[in-house]
Amino acid sequence: RLVCPACGREHEYSEAQEMTDYGDYVPTNPEVERYRGFQQGALGVPRVFEWRDIAEAQLRSGHSATMEEQIDFDNSWRGVNWRPRKRHKPTEKNIRKHCAPPPDPEQVANYFFAADTQDNGFFWVVLALTARAAVYVVDNGFIETVDFDALGRTWDNEYSGQQCIMGIADEGGHHGPRVYEFAEGNDGMFAYKGNSRIGTNIKRGKPDASRLLVMPDRYKAELLYLLHTQTDREKAYLFLPEQPAPDLIAHLASLQPDKDKKQGHLYENWEATGPDHYFDAVKMGLALIDFAKTCVTDWLVPVPWYTPETKPERRKPVLEEL
Repeated sequence: RLVCPACGREHEYSEAQEMTDYGDYVPTNPEVERYRGFQQGALGVPRVFEWRDIAEAQLRSGHSATMEEQIDFDNSWRGVNWRPRKRHKPTEKNIRKHCAPPPDPEQVANYFFAADTQDNGFFWVVLALTARAAVYVVDNGFIETVDFDALGRTWDNEYSGQQCIMGIADEGGHHGPRVYEFAEGNDGMFAYKGNSRIGTNIKRGKPDASRLLVMPDRYKAELLYLLHTQTDREKAYLFLPEQPAPDLIAHLASLQPDKDKKQGHLYENWEATGPDHYFDAVKMGLALIDFAKTCVTDWLVPVPWYTPETKPERRKPVLEEL
């Protein structure tokens, strides 16, 4: 059933096509005379989208949904721009709600390393990804000089007996060539390059290259969504250390809505109000995890995004003595 918000009439699905054929478009802003436009969602195409399918998509996109589920419903079903269902105020106090004990090592699918390169050193984080797609910041720190040997030693650290399977370092600024050289010399390490024109979220610069081109606003929005909107700890959730360093919390809380920009409330338009280097490192780590899900076959535990290839058992003939 579809209930009219104006009169309360309960329509049956059998009326859907007639309602579309003989209904009138009601403008939201009838006073607009020039450049009129309109939007029609899935309800306006009953031959393609059944009401039950629309309702199920709406249920999937509630407060505890992932950002992808909310974007899918808003863009593909409603035909409007995505907006988070619920958002905590971007304060350090609310960021601390993500603090939790470290993950059970038996549940970790892999560890990932990410470093934000600055003129005075590297801000780095280590992320643990679980089979249920939760992400834990298990370690972080700052290398106070642009010391690639120290960066290499940090990249080689072990966590519960495991090294990071992949790493990424920002090649922006004055150290781009050295970062790329470091990536080429370390298996599993990539240089990060932000690029908003690649037409996809993330891809290699060239086949077999050690550079990843990344849509930066996409992962900025995802990290802000995880910090301020996602509330379901049983789904994809971002956990922070139980006793986090103050600068980690401050950097993550640095980004705020841009009140001077049109649609500045959208996550991709938020701007930093102070140092945000750990934010950038975690953002790069999220991009790296997305990339890993498309190409890594060595996972520590079974994961839903990868199914190992198994060879079918050959049929054995039945032999009898004659």
